Amino acid sequence: MGERLAFLPAAPAFLTAAGIPGLYGSQNVWGGIIMSFFRGRVLVSIFLILLGVTLLVNNLDIEGVDLNLRTYWPVFPLLWGLGIALESLGRVTRDGKKTYFSSGQFITGLVVILVSGAYLGRNLGWFQVDFSLFWRLFWPLVIILVGVSLFRGGRPLGRSSGKANWAVMGEVNRGRMTWDLKDESYVAFMGGVKLDLSRARIPEGQTVLDCTAFMGGIDIYVPGDIGVIMDGNAVMGGLEFLQEEAGGIIANKRVEVGLHDNPDRVVVIRGTAVMGGITVKKA
Repeated sequence: MGERLAFLPAAPAFLTAAGIPGLYGSQNVWGGIIMSFFRGRVLVSIFLILLGVTLLVNNLDIEGVDLNLRTYWPVFPLLWGLGIALESLGRVTRDGKKTYFSSGQFITGLVVILVSGAYLGRNLGWFQVDFSLFWRLFWPLVIILVGVSLFRGGRPLGRSSGKANWAVMGEVNRGRMTWDLKDESYVAFMGGVKLDLSRARIPEGQTVLDCTAFMGGIDIYVPGDIGVIMDGNAVMGGLEFLQEEAGGIIANKRVEVGLHDNPDRVVVIRGTAVMGGITVKKA
């Protein structure tokens, strides 16, 4: 055991330069949000730290110590899958934001965990697995999921959307001046859509925005004096609803906020992201 820890006195300088700043820069770690610990910046930081330690140990030629990343690399996607699965769990925050269980995201995390575990077990010699069939089926299934996601176009919440607004290799921007919010759909096809609802005249009742991002991005800014229902699904894309994230091969997310305090004016945002992203932020 002493030999395995002999490299630690030489490691701090490299670790500080490579990975530790990423750990300090993440609010999720010090905020104690376990569901986000194994994702994003933290996971990259851990990877850099372990990579640096491995290279340092191997370069020092410490007798009896041989760390091989080719054997243990599946640990990183395994932790990432665990983070995805934990992130899929529903919860209610102190500010009244309600997040529902995401079945698609949970399944994605479970698949990543199982595949990573199989690779790790094979590398350690525990069993033999042939992944050729899995990868032959993987991409055709992804293409099918993309088609199904586009066909569904989000869950049937509220009224149907009205006018269609397209951003094809361009931009649609609502919010440079005061504008009237109506039931409409927005499609970003290799383009971008920006909707600033803080500068919109929002009618009483329920207003539905149907948003689709295909290899593009949609950013929506909402004021704090309305109720918001956000419901979407993603295929090889990402959703961020008021800092609640979902993404990966296939994922879905539903978040509700402000319905108790502002029941008279509610905006329903239905989102579909295919190899793109949809973000809802506070204005």
